[in-house]
Amino acid sequence: MLFSSVRPALASLVFLLTAALASAVPTITTQPQNRTVAATYPATFTVTASGSSPTYLWQKNGTAIVGATGATLTLANVLAGDAGSYTVVVTDGTGSVTSSPAAVLTVDAPLQLTTLAGLAGYGTADGTGSAARFRNPSGVTMDGSGNLYVADTNNYTIRKITPAGVVTTLAGSAGNRGSADGPGSAARFVSPYSVAADAAGNVYVSDQFSHTIRKVTSSGVVTTLAGAPGIGGGLDGTGGAARFSTPSGIAVDATGNIFVADSSNHTIRQIVVATGVVTTLAGTVGVSGATDATGVAARFNRPGSVGVDGSGNVYVVDTANFTIRKIAVGGVVTTLAGTAGSQGSADGTGGVARFNYPSGSTVDGAGNFYLSDGSAMIRKVTPGGVVTTLAGLVGNRGSS
Repeated sequence: MLFSSVRPALASLVFLLTAALASAVPTITTQPQNRTVAATYPATFTVTASGSSPTYLWQKNGTAIVGATGATLTLANVLAGDAGSYTVVVTDGTGSVTSSPAAVLTVDAPLQLTTLAGLAGYGTADGTGSAARFRNPSGVTMDGSGNLYVADTNNYTIRKITPAGVVTTLAGSAGNRGSADGPGSAARFVSPYSVAADAAGNVYVSDQFSHTIRKVTSSGVVTTLAGAPGIGGGLDGTGGAARFSTPSGIAVDATGNIFVADSSNHTIRQIVVATGVVTTLAGTVGVSGATDATGVAARFNRPGSVGVDGSGNVYVVDTANFTIRKIAVGGVVTTLAGTAGSQGSADGTGGVARFNYPSGSTVDGAGNFYLSDGSAMIRKVTPGGVVTTLAGLVGNRGSS
């Protein structure tokens, strides 16, 4: 009788102990993220778990990877055979847990990089291919016919490159600095930094240290669209009444709106081409920060470049915050990739990714955002915030 009365109590105790142990197994707090990389480039998967001195064992398609026993798995030289589903088993003294099988690695075809025009070194010559010369070119844009336009910053000119690599000077005069409007070589620029082309073949230029936005027609006629030469400020207004402070990146949408990264003002400005009316889309003049919010409540830190997609969303390279920001229609600002104040060169999704003073950028028809990174790389950011490296290697500068 005594044994019979004790047995239910023992069963209850075993049940409670089992439940306690089950609830105490390690918990994965950050799952591995999807990775898409070009062949021969590295891919890194990371897991974060709670528990008492957990150990890790990574698997590919359910099979253990020999030696992969850390919280981070790095594939140093990804090839097509590395594509698959990656998971990690986390174990401590209380039990084991397996991560979500969401880290599926796919491999893009390797990019082929060629030099279209110019040669390592600098100069001012027009010509074809390697016979042409540039001097610290900054921004570049493409028109509907495949012609490229280049802000040849230290030559104070706007150059045109045909698809065949033929380089000509569209506006400005090499070595002659100024702020004069006029046709072709009669025009003058102070420091052309970024360019954007519209559907009609007009090219818009941020003349950075002139604090102006210029327009160059397809025939090379230059006018000042907004701002006053040599007069910095942060005023909204029309045409010459508006003020900018070292405007950097520039982009134009299909409906005739120009977006400007007004770098030293820490704002994103909008210009209606037809009227020259300038307004502040997001940020507050002279107030830096990293706040996601709407319109003037948002904060940026020396935004360096902008791009706009077909739906009117504006993407911002927030250079000194090391982040990529998105401004939705209506002025709602969010952080798409990177973490404010965290500098680096890591691929990943959202806040896991890292940038090193990112700058020039563009957007493709699918809403992917491409930018140059200060670590000597070209990076890609998908609409979902997935960051990959398309070309270049961290810290390896050159002209190959």
